[in-house]
Parts: sequence; structure tokens; C-alpha cells
Amino acid sequence: LFVLADSVSEALSQYLIAAATYRRDTNSLTLATLQEIHRTPNDWNGSESIGASLNILMVIAATPDDDQDERISRIMSSQGKAARNVEYGAGILQVLRAFFRTRQAQQFSNEMRWGY
Repeated sequence: LFVLADSVSEALSQYLIAAATYRRDTNSLTLATLQEIHRTPNDWNGSESIGASLNILMVIAATPDDDQDERISRIMSSQGKAARNVEYGAGILQVLRAFFRTRQAQQFSNEMRWGY
């Protein structure tokens, strides 16, 4: 239903998400969406899935009620596993920290040497 609504109208899909999550427990939806972002390929094939996932997280974070702060904290620092074989959580801050550390560990030379 969400995929159909998202392809028809972004506003309709946002309304459906807000109606489904208002004053309800969003732990499982948040974790599943964060895991989907982690699993999605980083090329053009994943752009639709990433867009839909970000739309879901945006609406979950923006829905006003008593638990809004908790939902935003869960999105940013969820302790649920991002994937089966990783050691970090699925929250946006944990994934970014893990990505940054792996990039720091790689040794790439910025210098080019030409043999003339």
C-alpha cells in the first residue's frame, strides 16, 4: 500500500505514515526502515528505496505527540543491529561513525607519480 501511495503522491504516503504512527509504538517500523537504508545498494538502483525510507523516517520524526523526542533519539541512535554481521547499531549516528572509521583506516595516496 505504501509503495503504491508513494508512487502516486508523496503527500498521500506521508499522510498514511502519520496516521499509522500517531500515538503508536514505532520501534519496529523505525528499526526496519534503518536496516533497509543499510541494505540498499549505493547506486542508482537504491535511490527509490532510500527516498521512500527517508520519507518514512522524516514523517515519524515530525509527527507531533508526547513521544516525538524519543522517536527522534531512536532514529539517530538506535541500538538494534544494522545487519546480521555488524558490530554497530542501526541508528544514523552509529552507521555514520562506522563508515567514517572504515574510511579512515583505508590508505589512499593522493599523490600521482608519473614515470617519464
